[in-house]
Amino acid sequence: MGLPIQQTPEYRCTLSNNLEVRFRPFLVKEQKYLLVAAESSDSVQVLDAIVKLIDSVTFGSVDTNKLSMAELEYLFLNIRAKSVGENIKMNLYCTDLDCDGNGEATVNLDDLVLGENKAESRIQISEEIFVDLKVPTAKDIANAEQTTGADQLVKLACLAIDTVYDSDTVYNAIDFSPAEITEFVESLTVEQMEKIKDFLDEIPTVTIDATYVCDVCNKECTRTLRGMDNFF
Repeated sequence: MGLPIQQTPEYRCTLSNNLEVRFRPFLVKEQKYLLVAAESSDSVQVLDAIVKLIDSVTFGSVDTNKLSMAELEYLFLNIRAKSVGENIKMNLYCTDLDCDGNGEATVNLDDLVLGENKAESRIQISEEIFVDLKVPTAKDIANAEQTTGADQLVKLACLAIDTVYDSDTVYNAIDFSPAEITEFVESLTVEQMEKIKDFLDEIPTVTIDATYVCDVCNKECTRTLRGMDNFF
C-alpha cells in the first residue's frame, strides 16, 4: 500500500482574447525549473525552464509556443502566486536620483495587470505597400535577444511581419524564407523601419505598481515593475 498523495487545487487564468487556462500549483519536483530560470542569464534557457514548468501544470490547456511574452509572464506569475504565495517582499532603490537609499516594498501578485495591445498593427510603407504586423511570441523574442543592437531590431521586425500587400497581391510571411523576409526588412528606409519599431515598442507587458518609503530620505516612492525578472 503506497503513501497517500494529496490532490492539488485547480485554478483558472484568463489571457488575451479571453483564453482561459487551467492550472495547478507547481510541486517540489517542478521547482527545479524555477531554480534554473532564476540562476541562468541565457534568455533562451530561462524561457525553456518557464515553458517546461507551465506545460507541467496546465493540463495541456494552452500552447505555450503561441503565447506572447506578456501572456507567458502573466500566466507564470499567476502560477507562482498560487504555488508559493501572492505577496512578495523586495528592496527597491529610491526614485530620487540624488538619494542612494532604498525601501522595502510588498507587492501582491493578484494586482498584476496584463497590458492590452493598442498599437496600430497595419502600417503604410509606401503609397502602394502596406504591412500587417503581429506581436512576436515569447519564443521569438527570446531568440531575438541572442543578438544585439541593429541586428536585434531587424530580427524582431522580421518576426513581427505577418502580411505584406500591395494593390495587386497579398504576400503571407509564412510563405517566404527567413532570408527573404530579412531582405525585405533591410530594404526599408530608416523612416519606414521606425514605423515597425513604434509597433514593437508598444508590445504589451505585465506590470504591477510597488509603493514603499525610502529608508534614507523618507520619501514615499512608487515604481511600476515590468516583466517577471523581479519575482524570482
